[in-house]
Amino acid sequence: MPIVDVSDLDWYIDNVVVPSGIEGRAVGPVLAWQGSWNALAHQVRTQADNGLGDASRQALGQGFVLTRTQTRVCGVADATVRRLIRRGTWTACGHGTVAVVPIASGSDLASERDALRRTHCLRAAAAAVRRRGHVVSANSAAAMHGLPLLGLPALPELAAAAPATFGRRSTALVRVADLAPDALDDWFGVPITTTARTIVDVARFDSRSGLMAADAALRERIVTREQLEAALETCSTRPGVRRARHVISLASPLAESPLESITRLVLHDAGFAAPELQVELTGANGRAYRVDFLWPQLKLVLEADGRTKYREDELWQEKRREVALVRAGYRVVRVTWSDVLAEWPVTCEWLRGLMHSLATNPLS
Repeated sequence: MPIVDVSDLDWYIDNVVVPSGIEGRAVGPVLAWQGSWNALAHQVRTQADNGLGDASRQALGQGFVLTRTQTRVCGVADATVRRLIRRGTWTACGHGTVAVVPIASGSDLASERDALRRTHCLRAAAAAVRRRGHVVSANSAAAMHGLPLLGLPALPELAAAAPATFGRRSTALVRVADLAPDALDDWFGVPITTTARTIVDVARFDSRSGLMAADAALRERIVTREQLEAALETCSTRPGVRRARHVISLASPLAESPLESITRLVLHDAGFAAPELQVELTGANGRAYRVDFLWPQLKLVLEADGRTKYREDELWQEKRREVALVRAGYRVVRVTWSDVLAEWPVTCEWLRGLMHSLATNPLS
């Protein structure tokens, strides 16, 4: 195998991590997120020493983070730490802790969100490093695993067995949990709940984020339904397990976006008949088009459109697609994030009325 320069993180992600994916699987957002951290770890390992080698090596075994005491033991002076943080080479990630990696915040919204999530991961790692015997869990573990969430928690979320001090503190939220070994994983040396247990814990507190996470993990084959069911059993006496069971029962690998997951959840909870997912329909032009949701009896198509889904040329192609389906006899309607979150009561009544109209007068 030829020797290549892997010091360029973008090159490493584009040419090694993303094309084939971890374990040869197709790369989706979750696997791409995990791959980006693996690439970053590789960069830290191969970077020039510059007097920081001992600090970098220790940080790689504990979630990229070091306490200030550890930086001093590794021979890095406080003035050097402050200079590295000012330059953006290192990142401050909590009281008395630093991360040996940069967090770049771009000018667009997606880059800002990515930076916020990465910062939260480092803060969660730092919280666990400062509290030996604690495990990163729930929403913070989901962020580390790369699972979609409606929002990041305000504080790192940890789990610990008694006699730890539980509750919300200034730097972390600690919940009681006696975790079995098979519920534990690690994130670059930091103890973290497994993907399956993380999804169940997220679902116990929030159905929407729970279904988004479960759908994404099933789609990218990061977990199996059997693993989710097994994780549910270990939480049978925990608060919120009934909600989690409901979420896991609805989870599907066919959902292609978090908005599709949320839309399916609100439709189910509002009592709508279950639609068929990701169905291929033939348009009037003879082409096959895949749609998000279909009620075949009503010939009704529902598309979940996230913000910034289309560029100008894509918008034109989508318009042609919709025209072809309409001319083939289908009714095509769309919902956005606002429709299913902020304005769902209005959207629900509108959609219910439309379905009633189509059922009683198919030509309407």
